[in-house]
Amino acid sequence: MNTIDAVKKIWKVCFDDTEEYVDMFFKEVFDPSHLMLSEHDGKPVSSLLLQPFAMNFHGVELPANYICGAATLPHFRMHGIMSGLMRQALRRSYDQGALLCCLIPAEDYLYAYYRNFGFCPAFYSQLSCFTDAHPFRHDNDYTLVADLDTDEAYEFFNAVMHSRPCTIQHTRQQYRQVLMDNSVSGGAVVAVSSLGGIRAMAFAVPRNGQVVVTDVLACDTDAENAVLNQIMLLFSGMPMRVMAYYGDKPLQLKPRGMARITNVLLCLNAIANSHPRLCATIRLTDPVIEENNRVFRVRDGRVSEFSHLEFMGKPDFDITPEVLAAIVFGNHVTANILDFPSVRPFMSLMLD
Repeated sequence: MNTIDAVKKIWKVCFDDTEEYVDMFFKEVFDPSHLMLSEHDGKPVSSLLLQPFAMNFHGVELPANYICGAATLPHFRMHGIMSGLMRQALRRSYDQGALLCCLIPAEDYLYAYYRNFGFCPAFYSQLSCFTDAHPFRHDNDYTLVADLDTDEAYEFFNAVMHSRPCTIQHTRQQYRQVLMDNSVSGGAVVAVSSLGGIRAMAFAVPRNGQVVVTDVLACDTDAENAVLNQIMLLFSGMPMRVMAYYGDKPLQLKPRGMARITNVLLCLNAIANSHPRLCATIRLTDPVIEENNRVFRVRDGRVSEFSHLEFMGKPDFDITPEVLAAIVFGNHVTANILDFPSVRPFMSLMLD
């Protein structure tokens, strides 16, 4: 059995995915260069994928890695094998120059597990629920877009994604993979146009008797209602659950994923450049990435760093990577209390 077949076997044992989805993933998404593997007696028993993405972060676009498919065969669990892989993934992310690692826990209890490696709940979606009779009223006329695997469709998608601060971005290829994921999951991607251009796009999949909209991108509320109305017509008789980007005043947030800052200097440099009035001294203790064990002084748009031994003053924050992520990716309340430019991040459409 070759390595790819062995990893596919781990995937099938550990995840409840259809054969069609697994075949699509390993044909269209899987890249051997992203694979991290642990073996026992020469046979793979645990694996994960460390996939490269990007995040628009305080005015710059920085590398960000996404951990997916983290799994260990049942007989080899509780021996620290995945813990070792997670630490290796964080180390590799730092070496690759990634700002952070992010992931989506497969089960709620795993949030506590990933905290052990400095991950913090950071990504949320705004949850809205509608009955199958909800009227999505709109004033303007729209036309359905027939083909969404086009440069025009991607340009609309990419523009809306980049308008969202601190959001995980998708390349053209990753966008195409999202389309394929929706297709094999029995879902649909719907877009509407008006005045010669795409105005809204929504991604929907049927789950447990309801249609789940995993993201909706729109120029305005009218276009959003128009595309959601099309989803409601397509999945007639099913209630709708919308997991969307939150606005300035989110009503109901649902946890979406976790973040772990892997390169603290890169993170603070970006923040300092965009917020030159920020003044803070941060002492960080990182048990996984030795290079982060520094004292960072942010002042006048620049970051100075010192070893723990050479810094003699008292820091404003004496924290771990988990707490740093909670501050950097906090909400407006965090920002106001700590006088720090916290920004809530967002990610969607991660093939989860």
